[in-house]
Amino acid sequence: MSWADVTTKISQAHLKKDREAIAMHYGIKGMLALQCVGSIDYACGVPWDFMHLLLENVIKNLVNLWMGKFKGLDTGTEDYLIPDHIWKEIGPETVAVIKDIPSAFVHSIGNIAEDQSNYTAEGWAFWFMHIAPTLLQN
Repeated sequence: MSWADVTTKISQAHLKKDREAIAMHYGIKGMLALQCVGSIDYACGVPWDFMHLLLENVIKNLVNLWMGKFKGLDTGTEDYLIPDHIWKEIGPETVAVIKDIPSAFVHSIGNIAEDQSNYTAEGWAFWFMHIAPTLLQN
């Protein structure tokens, strides 16, 4: 269902609890206030949210895919799954590397194999660009 369809559905709901249930289900609260301004071109005027689209979504999902934890998908006919015993080495090595890097470059991130809850966009970016190429080599 498109964003416009959801906002229409929300506006047509008669009861507040129904509007809230629809909003909760789709993650959309309603029409943007700026939607009333006809001169705004959203495709050109609103920058892509690189932080959320790539760093906190694609990279995180890719790591979970490599771990075999992405939406119950298996490897199919491909061979990209990194075995658990290797992740048990990658996690502590990530922690060990980060402790020697000044906080001006990246804040502390934990064991990626055990707990990704403290990984922000900054942490995912740093891990993917600076740590993963070395840890995942061969």
